[in-house]
Amino acid sequence: MDLRPNEVAREAGVGVATVYRRAQASGAVRPDISMAHVRHLVCGIEHAIRLGPPEDRDVLADTLVTGLRAR
Repeated sequence: MDLRPNEVAREAGVGVATVYRRAQASGAVRPDISMAHVRHLVCGIEHAIRLGPPEDRDVLADTLVTGLRAR
């Protein structure tokens, strides 16, 4: 299968959205956080990781994941 980078990104996005919807339906993640919210949060975390020291990566990623979990 020969996919272009944009096609790969689109397919990955569809896959992530599908998994996220399933996680919401099962009650594993917060129902009030949309995929648009997740994309914005990931973008912000990615920016913070690039700007900060490497040792901050785990705590930033953990903060994102913990914040998505259902309460």
